[in-house]
Amino acid sequence: MLALCFSIDDSTYAIPASRIDEVMPMIRFPPTPSSTPVLRGIMEYHDDTLPVIDVCQILAQRECRQLMSTRMIVTRTRCGEDKHRIALVAERVHETLDLDDCQPGNLTWRDMELDVIDGIYHHDGDIVQLLRVDALLPESVRHGLSVKER
Repeated sequence: MLALCFSIDDSTYAIPASRIDEVMPMIRFPPTPSSTPVLRGIMEYHDDTLPVIDVCQILAQRECRQLMSTRMIVTRTRCGEDKHRIALVAERVHETLDLDDCQPGNLTWRDMELDVIDGIYHHDGDIVQLLRVDALLPESVRHGLSVKER
């Protein structure tokens, strides 16, 4: 399985490439009033309006930094029966990786508060954590989504 990798602090994460529509540099987008810092704003994308989600807020409880390697990852997610496109902000986006060529980890766990890890892999001495895209959105943001994917 091909995956896009990015790093936050000392951790490396991956998103399945099959779920990604586009990876683009950071663009300006209007912020939205929100009670959750995970929702950074909204953006226009090919005649759609997408919520902009800060992955660093979810995984490291801080805002993604504005680095040369910070990217917006347009991906598809499911909320129940509905399909949505969302834009994920991630820092230090650095490579694609074929996880089939990596050694799978032998540890699995489920964190009831943050159930976002779908698998662990070893690559060049690093641990790569595969993310469950559908689980990245906090419940409060999921309930706010009402525009379905076209």
